[in-house]
Amino acid sequence: MVVNIRNRGEAQAAAERLARLADRLLVEEMIADGVAEVLIGVTVDPQFGQVLVMGAGGVLTELLRDTVSLLPPFTPSAIEAAIKKLSVHRLLTG
Repeated sequence: MVVNIRNRGEAQAAAERLARLADRLLVEEMIADGVAEVLIGVTVDPQFGQVLVMGAGGVLTELLRDTVSLLPPFTPSAIEAAIKKLSVHRLLTG
């Protein structure tokens, strides 16, 4: 993961470094003035296959251990219900 990319040159350099690790890159806009950092990731478990993990992000990931995991299909209603189980949900909704 690379954050705080400020220009095209930094983006190109980061992409070249990350390309050595995987054949695909996910690029997202970084929001600097957000309310909370949220962890969203997908992993492949040998037993269950794809698993979607969501939770409190940043340093709160380790401090709160506030995560939920979902197995496919990842429907909007299942994702919404899982987010509502998180402690960080109260922060996200004000």
